[in-house]
Amino acid sequence: MNISLIESRLNYLHKAVLFSLIISYIFYSCEYGKSTEGDIQDYQIQEIHFSIDSTISKESNTIQYFEAENNRYLIVFNKPTNEIIWYDFDKGTLDKKTKLYTQGPNNIGKPYGIHIKSMDSIFVLSSATYNLALINREGELLQNYKLFQGELDFTGRPKGADNSIKPILQSTNPLLILSDSIVALAGLPDVNPLNTDFYDSKVYIKLNLNSGSIDYQIPYPKRYQGKLWGLYHSFPYHTYNSNTGKAVISFPASKKVYLTDFQEIDSISVPSQNVEEPAYWKDPEANGFKMMKFFISTPSFYRIEYDPYRKLYYRFSQSPSSADLSKVDISQISVFNSKNTYISILDEDFNLLQELPLPKKYDPRFILIAPNGLFIVKENQNEDRLTFAVFNFKNED
Repeated sequence: MNISLIESRLNYLHKAVLFSLIISYIFYSCEYGKSTEGDIQDYQIQEIHFSIDSTISKESNTIQYFEAENNRYLIVFNKPTNEIIWYDFDKGTLDKKTKLYTQGPNNIGKPYGIHIKSMDSIFVLSSATYNLALINREGELLQNYKLFQGELDFTGRPKGADNSIKPILQSTNPLLILSDSIVALAGLPDVNPLNTDFYDSKVYIKLNLNSGSIDYQIPYPKRYQGKLWGLYHSFPYHTYNSNTGKAVISFPASKKVYLTDFQEIDSISVPSQNVEEPAYWKDPEANGFKMMKFFISTPSFYRIEYDPYRKLYYRFSQSPSSADLSKVDISQISVFNSKNTYISILDEDFNLLQELPLPKKYDPRFILIAPNGLFIVKENQNEDRLTFAVFNFKNED
């Protein structure tokens, strides 16, 4: 399930690298945390398989667990066919498909990511045109929302783009449903990431569904500001705790997590015994390849997920690659699975309960939280099925 990609505009380096990262954030391997004993496979309780055919790609940037009308679904955005695939979660079989139209009266633009709020409230992001569409289960367009202020210029960027945010919608950055009328999306500043003023910008778009008005919120942490980090250390990742009504945001270069209701923001330092905060990038001759090398050779924090059934958080992080980067062609190696990944199991107060390595056969880009456990995609050699390993971590408190 390799996330596909790239709308490259070389005049803005970050666009080429931005979508390469958004669509290919591949994190595979791991090691241990609170103790160095144990094995994540000790917590695996089952494997679940979903049947796929030749028209359905394992490459997707969006999967989602969804319940409605007494049914449970695995939702997959199938980019090659511009379709939303609805699997029966309990049977592992195809239930239905929703076509995403890119022409005609139901045109929603080039779909980039999706989020299912209800059977007939489906959000589809066209990142290239800064548009969030609302459709029903038949793919019929209900509403378009503009995610920028002003107008687009001839390049397709908002006029005055130095003040705009390029929106993201994928499994690692789902749509935040803050209320019936308010949603929020993560994004990246629409400026060159090789400049330190990149981090003076905000990284979330708050959208009022009733009025269509937007507001840019949530700045980068103070440790980012005035320094150079490179694009790979710049993506915000988040989850939502409906019990507290707050989003929890994880930045790659900060051990802290940031809690916000989009009115106020607090931070909590989250311990890890394997991953430290990286130092900032000091290279005065920064470029794209050096940016990749910097990321590979430094630790980083990745996605965070809240499990409402077990009242736990799962935070993924990475230690530096052990490869000798002086002896490899940086353009020929994976930026991401050359690093080692860890999963931290945290209680609701963000105390570290355990930290475990995740072998390469598990892919933490693709995660579902369901009543019966934490689902992580597992590699298999069968092209006709998609496999999840199911883990059950218990909060002993």
